[in-house]
Amino acid sequence: MHFWSAGSLTATQEANVVGAVEADTGFAGWHGGVVATNVANPRYLRITAGRFL
Repeated sequence: MHFWSAGSLTATQEANVVGAVEADTGFAGWHGGVVATNVANPRYLRITAGRFL
């Protein structure tokens, strides 16, 4: 469950989150805590399929 609302992921954090989703672990979150954060993390943004501008 992701609900972080500010900042960026480290390279390791991004790799771990993306790796878990790619391994079919699942991903859940809500509203801006998913697509308004981590804008400097392109692999993360790809798994969310969106971003608030």
